[in-house]
Amino acid sequence: MNNWLKAGLMAAACLAGPAVAQADFPERAVTLVVAQPAGGPSDVFARIVAEKAGAILGQPIVVENRPGANSMAAYVSMSNARPDGYSVLLSTSGANAFPALFKSFTLDLGKDLTPVALLSSGPLAVFANPKTPFDTLDDLVAHAKAHPGELNYANISAGSLLPAEMLKQATGIDFVTVNYNGGAPSYQAVMTGEADFLLTTLGAGKPMVDSGQLKAISVNTAKRSDLAPDIPALGESKDPQIAAMAEFGGFAEVWFAIVGPKGLDPENARILGEAFRKAVEDPQVSEKIRTVSQMVPAPADAAELGKRIEAEQAQWLEIAKTAGIMPQ
Repeated sequence: MNNWLKAGLMAAACLAGPAVAQADFPERAVTLVVAQPAGGPSDVFARIVAEKAGAILGQPIVVENRPGANSMAAYVSMSNARPDGYSVLLSTSGANAFPALFKSFTLDLGKDLTPVALLSSGPLAVFANPKTPFDTLDDLVAHAKAHPGELNYANISAGSLLPAEMLKQATGIDFVTVNYNGGAPSYQAVMTGEADFLLTTLGAGKPMVDSGQLKAISVNTAKRSDLAPDIPALGESKDPQIAAMAEFGGFAEVWFAIVGPKGLDPENARILGEAFRKAVEDPQVSEKIRTVSQMVPAPADAAELGKRIEAEQAQWLEIAKTAGIMPQ
């Protein structure tokens, strides 16, 4: 073999070597950032899903809580993270209200983060103090119209403010929004009668209904939810304005999804999305999601998640504008 041929073969081997030796993604642990404190609904959900998704990937997924700035800090940090797939964020539907409510939040969640996968969804529900004179949403609306401005709505967070405004705009009722610092003080306010009603997830409110501390007024679905078949659905309303809301998805749906940094490597995003979607489809994980989080698996790909994010951001901007709510 002449020297030129030897040199050519050696060069080809060198070029081919790294491609053959390159390990598949992921080579090490993946960090799943949660923008809320440990022990809350988002954290519990993340840990349920992370264990199975990690097993599918063949590498552990480590849950890391980064609360701060109304959960916004984690989104800003993630948008600027290294786009290699080793750090992703558990996003919630409530984040889509950030641009409408906070001047400091300048991200477009559909463009400055990379959608990876939608994982689960669940309806909001209306809960009230057991002593209030209304047992259905129709009754609540009728009472509010007869007593404008007298009912107090306990607002948990940014994520529950705009759905309440949507209820106002759809029905023409007026009530006083009282802002509380999170779920616990909001629930306590309604239980003691300091406030009359609130909007929250089934997972958060249903245990307090079961213990008699709250009563369920309506679940935000066209038909009764399998998660709580004893709670009337929005679609059962005899009020045409409320029934119309049900046809268009009600005031809001709660969901969890995975997003990554801007410019996330497409192949790594695909691998992550597939693993997380398979995780929520696993029968044991699915059952935990239903019983613990009071949600249902709703796996969807990155394209579907991206469409949902863009649509909800636009919806909340319009609701806030109509309500005269200016970003603070």
